Amino acid sequence: MLFKLEKPDLSKIDHKQIFELLIGNNKTEIFDFIKRTSSKYLYWDKIRYEKPSPKEISKKELWMIIKIFRESQAIKTGEPVFVTDESKGLVY
Repeated sequence: MLFKLEKPDLSKIDHKQIFELLIGNNKTEIFDFIKRTSSKYLYWDKIRYEKPSPKEISKKELWMIIKIFRESQAIKTGEPVFVTDESKGLVY
């Protein structure tokens, strides 16, 4: 059985608005929400129902901020390596 995870449409979110939220009055509340949900590494299907959530920010805006933080902490592994019959002896 296959499940298709719904992805929120983030294309209409203003990036300037995200920046303003991060330096605004309730930034502590936003960062607390991100810390709490990041420790569980929740996906959108759970984040959108997670409570309590910060005031004056939509769940989609919160999700965009979470994605930005996760991408900034991701470990870059470089280019993928493809092993062929000829290169098997060369790859460790």
